[in-house]
Amino acid sequence: MADRTYVITNRVRKGKSYGEDPEPRGDLHFLVAPGRYAKNPGKFQEVPMSQFQTQLMAALGAMADGEKPAQAAIYIHGYNNDFEDALEELHEIGTNLARRAGYEGLVIGFTWPSEGKTLAYLEDRDDARESVTGFVHLMHLIKRIRMPAEKCFVDVSMLAHSMGNYVLREGLNYFWKHVGYPWDDIYFTQTLMFAADIAYDSLKSGGGGQAISSFSHRVTFYYSNHDDVLGLSTGAKHFGSRRLGRSGPQSYEELPENVVGVDCSNVATPENATKFKAGGVHPCYRFIPDILKDFVATMSGVDRAAIPNRSEIPGSARKGYLLG
Repeated sequence: MADRTYVITNRVRKGKSYGEDPEPRGDLHFLVAPGRYAKNPGKFQEVPMSQFQTQLMAALGAMADGEKPAQAAIYIHGYNNDFEDALEELHEIGTNLARRAGYEGLVIGFTWPSEGKTLAYLEDRDDARESVTGFVHLMHLIKRIRMPAEKCFVDVSMLAHSMGNYVLREGLNYFWKHVGYPWDDIYFTQTLMFAADIAYDSLKSGGGGQAISSFSHRVTFYYSNHDDVLGLSTGAKHFGSRRLGRSGPQSYEELPENVVGVDCSNVATPENATKFKAGGVHPCYRFIPDILKDFVATMSGVDRAAIPNRSEIPGSARKGYLLG
């Protein structure tokens, strides 16, 4: 059962596919396709949540070796992705993590109703905000995956790209208010945020993204000053508010102890984006082996200072590292 693709969406069903509007009550659709990281929409079958969970837990159980837990990661894509694009991105990150970085876990896709149109940025942001109720339902499913009735232990990581980090932030803020402050309830072993299209002060203590660090054992965000897409986002769409995925944090000193920043400017470059056929710096995190290997080490729980190819940024108090 490991050779299946698992996708969750809050998109409204549209014919045989899924469209550009969120389910108004936050309902989720659960999709399964044969083959690892399938990307043909016609291969997916919608199944009841109970069947989805049973198949997924069987797949994860088969991956556990008794000494260490199975690893699962949930991937949230960014803006300008229709349903077909979202499947393509899941295929890219899942396949490249395995082939280029040796990841042995399973990546599950969560696709929210981005419109797949470059000029629909504000519409996508509205849809991201309206996806919070669907995200709450996703969190309840994640808890069942982490704490199943059968003897199968699972480490769940969260991966979010670009505006997917806005979905993550707003969804967790809503969930935080829904369940109260999670003093001792860690949902994500690791949360990885890359090319994050959120304000650069979001992750500071008491900031707008505080719920992310509260629900995560460790949060690692990756950024590159070569990200021209986020440069445009800063200037044209957010009126000068610098983006975390391009500028890094406002201050490392203000970050909680479980938040780590990785400056990828030495490897997330236009040259490497071309070399690995990534389509630009903004999406290159799904393609460049040095970054993918850092992802895998992070998801495996390697100490922040022991991950290869990193050097500590002076004055960051073990909260900031340079990759490469």
